[in-house]
Amino acid sequence: MPKVVGDIRISTTMRPESFSNSNTMGCWDERNNWIVIHQKALSSVQSYSGVLIHELIHSKTGYIDVTRDFESALTETIGEICKQLLEKKETKSSMFSWLKGS
Repeated sequence: MPKVVGDIRISTTMRPESFSNSNTMGCWDERNNWIVIHQKALSSVQSYSGVLIHELIHSKTGYIDVTRDFESALTETIGEICKQLLEKKETKSSMFSWLKGS
């Protein structure tokens, strides 16, 4: 969690997006150091974590959406998360490798 994030808040209403008819699922409020996530994003772990990671990148970098810098930071973060998950899985499976011989 970036130190700049003071709180993660859940909202039942969000401001509409400027470029489409869809509602925003999350936003980084740098004035208050909050990440605000729409309640609908809580419908699944995948939805919530995707929105949260997206907004964490905004808070960490200050980059805005639809920029090469933001996309690069998001890609790097997704790669790092996957690396850590794979390393954890390898560690977990090697911890129980002695069971395979039973």
